[in-house]
Amino acid sequence: MITCSPHPYNVTESIGTMKFGLRAKSIKNKAKINREFTVPELKKLLEKKEIECTTYQKRLLSLIDWCKKNGI
Repeated sequence: MITCSPHPYNVTESIGTMKFGLRAKSIKNKAKINREFTVPELKKLLEKKEIECTTYQKRLLSLIDWCKKNGI
């Protein structure tokens, strides 16, 4: 909600307020719930990330081998 004055003396102030109102109207917020994980859930997440890390390590090693074979 914005408030503007109809008096000519406040034209610049009113224009600035309307521009601010347009910018403020376009703001979008995403609510995010802070969640505490249980120990089993954390272990499962850790296991998933370790598998992902191992996959990336294998890809990196194969890329290094490919670069060596192609002289890069």
